[in-house]
Formats: sequence, C-alpha cells, structure tokens
Amino acid sequence: MRTRKLLVLAVVLSITANIFGQTDQKSVRFGMLITPQIDWLRSGNTKEYAHDGVNGKFGFGLSLEFRVTDVVHFMTGIGGTFAGGGEVYNVGTTPIGYYADNSQNPVAIKDLNSELNASASSQASYWDPANHSSYKLQSRVVKTTYVTIPVVLKMMTKQIGPLKYFGIFGGNLEVLATAKATDQVVESSSGKSFTLTDLDVHNDCNLFKASLNVGLGGEYTLSGTTAVTFGLNYYRAFTSLSNSSSNYLIYGNPNSSDPKASFSPANNTGGFTNLKHTTYGDGIALTVGILF
Repeated sequence: MRTRKLLVLAVVLSITANIFGQTDQKSVRFGMLITPQIDWLRSGNTKEYAHDGVNGKFGFGLSLEFRVTDVVHFMTGIGGTFAGGGEVYNVGTTPIGYYADNSQNPVAIKDLNSELNASASSQASYWDPANHSSYKLQSRVVKTTYVTIPVVLKMMTKQIGPLKYFGIFGGNLEVLATAKATDQVVESSSGKSFTLTDLDVHNDCNLFKASLNVGLGGEYTLSGTTAVTFGLNYYRAFTSLSNSSSNYLIYGNPNSSDPKASFSPANNTGGFTNLKHTTYGDGIALTVGILF
C-alpha cells in the first residue's frame, strides 16, 4: 500500500513538473508595458483643414503573449492610450465655426436648425450673443483617451547571447473613453480672439478606432523567462477619429468674410450645414517593459 502511494505521488510530481516545465519554455508570457509616444492628426480634407504639428503623449498596458512556434508568437492584452494632435481650420475660402452657449458648451447643429423655425421672439432671445455666440474656428488641439487592445503577431529570432530580436505586425482595436479640445477662435460678435479650453467633443468622435501596428524591437533576458523588452512601433489609423459629418462644426456663408455675418441666422436661413470631417490619429511609440 505504501509503495502504491509513493508511486501515485511520483506520477503527480512528474505531471506537475511537466506543466511548470512548459511554462519555463515560454508557452505563455505576461508583461507590463509603458509607451511614450509622438502623435499627430492626418486630415482627410486638406482644402478646409490641415494637420498642425505633433504632440507628446504616452500609454501603458498589460500584455499576454502565446507561443505558437519558436519563431511566431501571438500577442494581445489591454491598456490605456492618451493620444491626440492638432489641426488648423479655415485654410480654404469657406469659413468654419460653431455656436456655443453662455457656458461655452458647443451647441448641436440640429438644435441650431430647429431654432431657425421658431417664433420671432424665441429667435431674438436665442441668437442674442449673451445666450449663444458663434465662433470662427482657427485651430484645435484634441486630447483623447482610449482603451486599447493590441492583436499582433510577434516574429522572434533565436537567442543571441542575452538578446532576442523581433518584428511585430498586426493592429490595435480601441474604444474611446474621453475626448477634449482646446480651440483658438474668433468670436463673431466682437471680433476678438479667444482660447476655449476643456471642450467636450466626445459626441463628435467615433466610439471605435482600428489602426495598423508594426514595429521592431528586442528582449534582454534577465533570468529564466524574465526579460526587459524594448521596441519602436508605428501606428496608422484605418478609421477616422472624428465623425464624417460633424455634430457641431458648421460651414459659414462663403460670400461674407465677416464672421458675424458669415455665421448669422439671416445668412443661413436654409439651415446650417455640417462640416464634412475625417481626421485620422497616427503615431510613433517607444515601448519599454518587462516580460515574465
């Protein structure tokens, strides 16, 4: 009986050792990453608005890596990405702007067009600059926060001393959490320039984003399966950050160079027209982290 118990114990220990031995062979790896990055916006219609510089941002995340073969690994995970960029507007002949209430909250175009059909007394109060002001948009810097899920293949070299090198090819799937804007504007009623900050433009952005993710990097083995990882990645969006038809940005009357007249209800009796707007968020990131 005692011999049988020892035999069963030996089998259990053998199986356990085999399971942990597979982990040592890096069949599954877990990691923590940070990604300082440079982002910019790629404009879809450069006749009316254009890219305006780059912005330094960063991200972070947890990674999960599965070994498919000794060469090919599948990598995913979850993280947060703080991205953004700037655009300049009114580079063409048609002015672009929007209305905001007295708390500087942008007003939806559907509400503006609804008011055009209201009574004269209602319109007199609504379009009073003390209640609603129109602004000619000069430039905008957008700051976004995304929940990011990478879906990539990682092609590894063999161990070269303490180092392994790899290439990455795949994509990122992202869900928008927040979107804020800082605008440089000219107020129509006064002609004065202003900076409007912390504007919530979440409703003028697409909820989902998909982008290409390619890169090169390496791993420096510290001990066993533990390694420091580093790399350089390029992201290029397939989908637009902004809605294709803006909920807030409008075209002014191109026949008037005066912002007050251009965005006035009297010159837009047929209804305010939504800006056709496609903007893509791209970037380059330095990835640094540790894998276990």
